[in-house]
Amino acid sequence: MKGVLIKIIVVFILLYVSAMWMIALDWMRETKTGLNKIAKFAIVYWSKVELNWEVSKRLQARLDIAKQLLDSQKVLQIIVSGWYGLSGYNEWEVMAQYLLNRWVLENQIIIDKIWDTTIETSKNAFEINKKAGFYPNSWVIWVSQFFHLTRVHLALRKAWFVNIWSVSPQFRELRDIYSLAREVPAYLKYFFWWIDTTWLDINWDDLKIIGKKVINSVKE
Repeated sequence: MKGVLIKIIVVFILLYVSAMWMIALDWMRETKTGLNKIAKFAIVYWSKVELNWEVSKRLQARLDIAKQLLDSQKVLQIIVSGWYGLSGYNEWEVMAQYLLNRWVLENQIIIDKIWDTTIETSKNAFEINKKAGFYPNSWVIWVSQFFHLTRVHLALRKAWFVNIWSVSPQFRELRDIYSLAREVPAYLKYFFWWIDTTWLDINWDDLKIIGKKVINSVKE
């Protein structure tokens, strides 16, 4: 049985690495498409805020790209969102202040305070777009790191955006390897999030018990 378990582990690793590579390929095909497009809004997905009330280098790179889109009149407004993180500050507040300090006007910034996840931010962005009268021609440019591309595109499509463009900053760090690996289960979670399984009448507790039995039998 140990040989079978090793084979399962090897197959799992190969599938996982393949999924990571597909996400990377998706980025190589799509990155910077937003630089040549025009939309009403640019969505900047949140990231780490430092303890000294400054944006992290990663988040700074995203905001700088968004400002570039604004300065080149590719977008009219920037949507920022975030949460009350470990730094003790609201991320959206720090992001907005960073933009204000770089001559972005207050009416060019839209703050999304009602959020929970990337999914919720995408849904809220669509509602903002709809209220602005851009439905059903809902064009949007989103800004984040390259590893987010596949999952964010999924979230925005599920939020009913039709035309989606992306711009990823050139900023790179060692942590990107971990972030890319994390995107695989995150994407699967988002994918199954919208699948209605109620009609299957599945008893999830029984399914967990069966799963444990299968795992134990393989280990024996």
